Parts: sequence; structure tokens; C-alpha cells
Amino acid sequence: MRLKLTLVLVFLNLAAFYWIYVLEKQSDPKDAYLQETVNILSNASGVDQIRIQVKTAQRQEERVIARTRTGWEITSPYVWPANDNAIQRILTQLQFLEKEVTIPLDEIKRSGQTLADFGLEDPSIILSYKMGEKEVSLKIGSPTQLGKRVYLLPPDGNAVLVVSDELLKAITIGLADLRSDRVFDIPLFEVRSLTIEQGEQRYRFEESGDNWWLESPIRVRADNAKVDAALGLLTALRSVHIVRDLPPGGENAAFAQPYMRVTLGGNNRRRTLLVGGPVGDVPEGESPQRYARLENDPASATIFTVEQKPLERLTNPADRLRQRQFFVFDPTQVNAIEITEDGKSLTLQKLEKRQADEKASWQIFRKEAGGKIVTQPADAEVIGQLLMSLRTLEAKAFASDAPSGKDLEQWGLADPGWRVTLRGGSEQTLLLGIDKSASQKLYAKLASEPFVYEVGAMILPLIKSDPLTYRSRVLDQSMAGARVVGLTLTDLNGDRELLAGTIDTQKETWSTHWASLPESEREAALNLIDQLENFRVASYEDKPFSAWPAKTWRYRLSVDYFLPGSQDGATTKREYDFGLRERANFQLGGSPATGLAFELTQPMIDALFTLTFVKDAPTLPDTPEAVEKAQPLPLPAEGSGQPADTSAASPAKSAPVAPAPDASPKPAGTSSGGTETASPAPSAPSSAGKSAP
Repeated sequence: MRLKLTLVLVFLNLAAFYWIYVLEKQSDPKDAYLQETVNILSNASGVDQIRIQVKTAQRQEERVIARTRTGWEITSPYVWPANDNAIQRILTQLQFLEKEVTIPLDEIKRSGQTLADFGLEDPSIILSYKMGEKEVSLKIGSPTQLGKRVYLLPPDGNAVLVVSDELLKAITIGLADLRSDRVFDIPLFEVRSLTIEQGEQRYRFEESGDNWWLESPIRVRADNAKVDAALGLLTALRSVHIVRDLPPGGENAAFAQPYMRVTLGGNNRRRTLLVGGPVGDVPEGESPQRYARLENDPASATIFTVEQKPLERLTNPADRLRQRQFFVFDPTQVNAIEITEDGKSLTLQKLEKRQADEKASWQIFRKEAGGKIVTQPADAEVIGQLLMSLRTLEAKAFASDAPSGKDLEQWGLADPGWRVTLRGGSEQTLLLGIDKSASQKLYAKLASEPFVYEVGAMILPLIKSDPLTYRSRVLDQSMAGARVVGLTLTDLNGDRELLAGTIDTQKETWSTHWASLPESEREAALNLIDQLENFRVASYEDKPFSAWPAKTWRYRLSVDYFLPGSQDGATTKREYDFGLRERANFQLGGSPATGLAFELTQPMIDALFTLTFVKDAPTLPDTPEAVEKAQPLPLPAEGSGQPADTSAASPAKSAPVAPAPDASPKPAGTSSGGTETASPAPSAPSSAGKSAP
């Protein structure tokens, strides 16, 4: 038994050794692949020239592609950069050409055949390539009966090969695919200058640092984004067709009246495109085109066509590509702003920060008539908006680059109505004037430059000599940090108390004090407290509080404040008057203590509206019969804010009117017609537990 097992193991070992020996003797897969590959071209990088000769009954053509310093270039039948992808495909096919069948010439002769039977005696296509002085030619014959294969005679001529027709496809593509369609071979990132010539005008743009400048005919800043976009159009410009048949008159007729001359400058090289007249017969489906050619270039003798539309965007470049934001400064470096309007001036000064992370703060600095210097806190947010609006101020049009004295007088810049001077690091002054003609256009210029621009009038509301424009939106700086400990909201029409309350801050909060109010009113009352403890306004009115008639004010809010550092029980009283809400986002307010009238902020408007809302306004009946017998709605009596007595005009008997279930509440002082009247509002529950009468 042991002998049998030993023999089996010996046999298995011998078998294993045999297979190992066989596998080691097998050739490398790469060698096997090379045996089936025609080793025509070993090193594609050494090829300097490719020549393709095509000779058929219909046509005879020779294409020559040569390697140049900048890449592959077609040198025949015309001069033009070649498509690198198409050339690489040809070289790849030559380098890795696979043979399927090899037919030695001896066997061909013994069979009574000749090279003519394979289309190789006088081949229709000959492919040649040069490597230095050495030239290698391949003859490509007829297609085989199997299809997708052709006969090929290699350079040694010892055998006819049957190979794939991929090489044939690669070398017989159309000229439009063999050539590159790019006009400029300078990549976008390399362009450093752009020159556009139209008629007698010449515009030159140059890059300096991170910015583009228009250097000619004047030196001004160009718009970086627009110049980059224009360069993108040019570097992406494509030649549509190579022109073989020129129009009547030849080249002189095509370029008799040049449309444009464009020059791109790169790293130690320049390319100039001359664009001529329009192409007459454009194939259907193609956009309008113009004749073009490159100047001072190997391909300068080749005329081609380009689309007209991209070039249209380059017309009038001094206007299209010029920077329209002309007031250039860094807002963070500005530490003083002097504003003069119609002879009146004020100065806005930035205050020094006490800590590095402290927000910027400003003050208003001005002289009164008697020479007294007055300072007031300014609103940093409003000043920030002013600086940003000045920084982004754009020219709607470039009025003049060299205005005369008469021009400045006409445009209101000889004695400008507005003057804004920015200081900090450097000093710049902006002048603004209004055209004296009926157009009333607004013109601007920098005092240090001659250029005049037409600008939009939206900047004017931000440039005022009135200190109220820039005054801090905190209404009363003396109440900073104060807490509300009591308030009373009164409807002045009828002297009705709408909301009242007083708290002891040691024992309760406003949330607990008004816990019994309906949720919407409690939330509005708490929001009102929040607004009062940091009373900010949306903007100030030009007229002081005392100049407004008494009928302007509908509600009065009396507030008791406890100021930090005050003795226990000591409070400061402030009163604020409010008009009716005229729009959803507009309500007027006034402060006798500061003497100012102002517009309320939206949170304050919303809080007051909820607390002054009339919930039991008259409602219309919902049946036609009831409408006929319903009492008329109360109307305000002439000359008073009270409803007129309509009982005398009412019928002796009227049907009971049930309230409409879907009738929506109306705001205080609003009639059924939707317009605000002086009808009284019922009182909201007060902290004392009073109900409205």
C-alpha cells in the first residue's frame, strides 16, 4: 500500500515539474504581441515630417505636415497649424500597426499574382515620414474582401501585409479635421497685451500687476473682468473655412476695407489678425462671417473665414472695456469724510478703536453759525453704506476725457453742487453737478483727473450736508443701558388707555407681569419693551418734532426708565408720540425730549400695530335682506375724530344684525372702506386688570 502511495506522489511531482518547465519556456506576452505587430516606427518622437500622397481617378492631392518649434504644421496644400490629436493618431497607428496575415513576395510570384492584384503596383495612397535625413515610405493598396482591412507593402518590400484599415482612416480624414481650427496659438494665461485697431482709431491695453490699463489713446483703468472676457473670445476664436476660391477682385477686394485688426502679445511673441470684408455666400445654417488672415506669420498667405459675432463685441473697446468704477479707494482706510452740499459742509470722523476687535465708530463734526463746534455720534452702518455706494459708483457714460471750461459749466462742475472728500492714506475729492439743460443729468469727476462721467442720481440721497442723514440711529444716547420699568400706551383720540404696566425689577419680569394677556398681545408687548430699551429709528425727518401739527400724532407712549447707577426707585421719564401706520413699512414717530421726528423701524411698527388693533370693528351682514335693513356704519363727524350720531337717520325698527363669522378684524382708525379714520380703539387689558369700556 505504501509503495502505491509513493508512486502516485512521484508521478504528481513529475507532472508539476513538467508544467513549470513549459510555462517558463513560453515567450513573454509583450514579445508575443510584438511578433504580431509591424515594427514600422519604433520612436514616434523622432518623426520630423509626414507626407500623404493620394492619387485616384477623381483627385490627386499631397498633404505635408512638418514639425516646427511651436508644434505640427500643415505646409501643403496650404500653411496652417495642424490638429495635434489627428497627427498623434497617425503616429500611434504607425507605431502599433497590427498585422493579421503576411504574404511573402515569393509565394505571390509562385501563385502567378503580382503587386497590381493587391493594388500596390501603382498605389493610390503613399504614406511617407522623415526622421532626420531618412525617409520611409509605406504603400497602401486595395481593401481586402473580408472588409475593414487593407493590403500594405512595408518599407522592406519582402511581403504584403494584411492590416486593419485604422491607419487608412487616420490619414484620409478631411483637411478640416486635419488642421487646427484655432486662430491664435497664444493661450489666455500668457496674453499680456491687446491692441485693437478700427479705422483710424487704435486702442492698446496692457496688463500691469493684477490690473489691465487702457494705454492708448489715453491712460485709464480698464475693467479686468471685461478684458479677460474679450481675451477669452479671441483665444477661443475659430477659423470656419479655409478659402480656396477668393471673391472677384481677389485678396485686395477681401481686405480693401479692413473691419478690424487685433494683436495679442504673449511671452516674447505676437500674433496679429486682420479681419476684412463680409463673406457673400455663407452656407445655410452658418452665422455671418468675414474674411481674415494672420499677419507676420508662416500662415499669413492663407485666407480663412471667422464668425463676425464674437468680433462685434470688440467694437468701441474704449467704452466697452473701460473700468466704469472710477472712484477707487479702500473703505477701511478712510478716516474722514468731508461733504459739501450747496455751500453747507460737515465732516464725518472715524474714532480710534480702544480694542483691536472693536467695531468702527464715527462722529459728526460741524461748525454752527456762531463758530461753535458741535459733535454728535454718527451711525457707522449708514456711513458704511455711503462708502460702499461711492466705491461702486459706476459711469453710465463717458462724457468727456478732455472737457473744456464751457463743458464743465454746462454740466454743473465748474461750481459743483456736491463735493465729497475722502481722507486716510491719500486724499481724493469727488465733484458732482447737474446738467443745466432740460435733461437734468448728473455728472461726476474726480478733482485730480480731467475725465467727466455721467452717473445715476441714486447716489444723491446719501450725500447730504444735513447731520440728521448720518446721525446715530440710536435715538437717545443718554439712555444707553436703561431698563424699562413702566409704560403707558394711550390713544390720544378719546384719551383711551391701551396698555399700561409697572414692574419691580427685583420681584418680577415683564413676561410674568403680562402672563394674563392673550398670546399675540403679550408677544407684541414684550417686543415693544425690547425695542424701547435700545430705541433705534429707521431714519430722521427733516422737520423737527415741534414743526409737526398736533393732529399728526394718534398715540402717546410714556416710558419710565431705570438708568444704570441710579438710586433705587429713581426713574427717568420719556414720552414718544406716534402717528397712524400709513403703510405696512411706514409709521411716523416723534420725541419731545430730543426734538426729533423719525420713521419707526419695522419691529417697532409691528409691535405697535398689534397693540392698537381694533378687534370689534363693525361687520357687514351676510344676507341681501339684512343689508337693506342694516344700520349704516358710523362715520366721523366733520371736524372731529368722533363717530357721527346716526340714530336719527336709522329706521325705527331694524332687523338684528348677527356678526359675520368670517369678518376679519380691522386696525385702529380704519373704516370699512379700507381708509384710516379717527374712530376710537378699545383699550387692551392693562396691568391693573381694567377692561376696555
